[in-house]
Amino acid sequence: MLAVIIADAPQADIRMALPLLSRTDLLIAADGGARHALNHGVTPHVIIGDLDSIQPATLEIMQARKVEIQRFPAAKNETDLELALLLAVERGADQIRILAALGGRPDMHMANQLLLTHPALIGRDVALLDANWEVRLIRDQLQLQGKLGLRVSLLPLGDVAGVRTEGLRYPLRDEDLPIGPARGVSNEFATTSAQVSIRSGLLLAMIERELQAGYLA
Repeated sequence: MLAVIIADAPQADIRMALPLLSRTDLLIAADGGARHALNHGVTPHVIIGDLDSIQPATLEIMQARKVEIQRFPAAKNETDLELALLLAVERGADQIRILAALGGRPDMHMANQLLLTHPALIGRDVALLDANWEVRLIRDQLQLQGKLGLRVSLLPLGDVAGVRTEGLRYPLRDEDLPIGPARGVSNEFATTSAQVSIRSGLLLAMIERELQAGYLA
């Protein structure tokens, strides 16, 4: 089951995601993400959050369209995006794509990426999509598909041991990536199919995509 979540990064452009939105089983707007949906003629199945970012007019339109609204108090432990992810898991999504989560406030930008490490997402196919980049978490291994020369950055979340790559221009052969040094930045596809595996730790993979390919991954 595919779930797509629209977050609320202020400058996000989700036009390239419209083909993906047309085939999703569950579309969730995290609070003000409803604005992005409305601006592109899309109606989410659910709006979730404390609703401090959604305009009253937008909320009225969504209520008139019988969209499910889940309102939470502002004093809560989870961000709106985290609530949306937990809802997607609760409703059975095994494939989750997150839009409009990068940019804007730097704390939210980082927190949204770190949500990929959430224990509730273990075993699920989750990707954060932004413009022509895709962000994924590697817990053990990840198969990558891409065009020759496009960039792949591998960023450790803590110390990562036993990194192996195949199909990237600058190979890693059972090497460690400690947190701090930027060694994993700006690798690139040497073939159209690459693989990254690790022995321990958590590794963010940031994968450049052809802009015209959109969000069809």
